[in-house]
This record gives sequence, C-alpha cells and structure tokens, in this order.
Amino acid sequence: MSAVRFAYIARELGGQLSVHRALRVHFIGLWLNQVLPTGLGGDVVKAVLVRHELGGSIAIRSVILDRLSGLIILLMHAALFLPAYWMMFSNSKSIISISLFAAAALMGLLLASHYANWLRLRMAWLPGLTHVIGLIDDTKLFRTGDALRKQLWTSLVVHLSGIAVYAMIGKSLGVSVTLIHFALLTPLVFLIALIPVSFAGWGVRELGAIWLFGLAGASADIALVMSILFGLILIVAGSPGLLFLLSSSMPQNCRRTADRLTEK
Repeated sequence: MSAVRFAYIARELGGQLSVHRALRVHFIGLWLNQVLPTGLGGDVVKAVLVRHELGGSIAIRSVILDRLSGLIILLMHAALFLPAYWMMFSNSKSIISISLFAAAALMGLLLASHYANWLRLRMAWLPGLTHVIGLIDDTKLFRTGDALRKQLWTSLVVHLSGIAVYAMIGKSLGVSVTLIHFALLTPLVFLIALIPVSFAGWGVRELGAIWLFGLAGASADIALVMSILFGLILIVAGSPGLLFLLSSSMPQNCRRTADRLTEK
C-alpha cells in the first residue's frame, strides 16, 4: 500500500510511475531506512532510483510528500483522539501535550498550504525556505477529489496495519494491554520514533514504548521486547529490498563512478 501511495503521488505531480516500479523502489527504501542513520537514508535512494522516470524535481517531491502523508496520518490520529487520551490518561500531561502538539502541527500545515503563495512571495529572499513552501504548496493537489481519496485509503491501510502488527506482537507475548490502548498508544510510539537522533528510530522507539505502554500497565521488559520485535519485523519485511538493490543498476553505477575517479 505504501508503494501504491507513492505511485499515486508521483502521477498526481505529473510523473509516470508504475506500481511495479514503485513497489521495487519502496522495498529498497524500506530496507535502507532500517540500516542508515535517522531512518531517512532510504528515501534519498528512492529519489535517486526514480529520477530517470520522473525527473529530479518530481522524484524528490514525491518521496518527501509520501513521507509527509504518513506523518499527517499520525498527526491526525493523535489530534482526533485527544478526548480519548484525556479520558484514559488524564494523569499524564505529556500524552495530552503530544496530542495538542499534533493538532497544532496539523493546523500549521493547513494554514501554510492555504497561504503558500503569499509566503513564497514574502520569503523570496530565503531560497531554501521557498523550496519548503513549494512542497507545502504541493499538498493542495491532494486536498480534494480523487487525489484525496487515494491518499486517505492507502495511508489508512498502512497506518492501521502498523497498529495491528504491534498489537499482535503484544498479544503473542501475553501483554495485559487492551486493543484500545494499542490503538491509542502505538501511533504515539511511531511519532516518537521519527525523532532523527538514531538509526531507523532504534532506541528512541524503545524508550517511547516503555514509557507509553508503562502507563497502560505493561512492564518495561515486555514493552521493550515488543518494540524490538517490531523493529526486527520491519527489517525482515524490507529484506526483499536488499535483493532488489543488489540487482538494480545502482551498484554498477557506483562501481563505474569509482573506476573513473581512480583513473583520474
């Protein structure tokens, strides 16, 4: 579903990308995101792999907007379930703060998208910032009609699948946490894991899981094992990407570039 979403985004931006090709580069990106710093290195490789089909600009924008789609769903979840967080975790100001931050971030993105042209004119003296505003402006393409529906259903499937996998891991370990707790807390764990200070969120995700599921009554060791198993499942799920990467033209291109530099 992530690959389908990526193909939808590329096409909406004016590119041509088949689902088969999107699936291939998605697996490569998924694998590399597990082994490169911050969990974003695979996204850079994805942009490189599809630049010939889409052109550099659309390739970069597609990859960033694909990642942004997943982030928006996480923010929406945290914001929309604020009443549930308040009722079940009213003694935890941190969880309420995360939910309020998510709501504020969503509102900020919506306002920035609405006033993107105005901001671009006012910020023309900052080239780097205008590129960011241009990406935010792209989100207008996905706010209505068929483009919105495609983004919603693919992103929701990906989002709910992540929660389901985490819940199945927990239940297999016999954790005494309800499915409602998994539905509320797992997206917050994913949000915390996005903090770019580790390899693929390792360590940060585990600390977040121990803290959040501890509030729901799970012991620290069980919460830690859940998070580690989820990370390992991501590595296994992305393993086809290693095969695709080895069979792609990228390794050959890297070797040819190295040979040319050696000759010089």
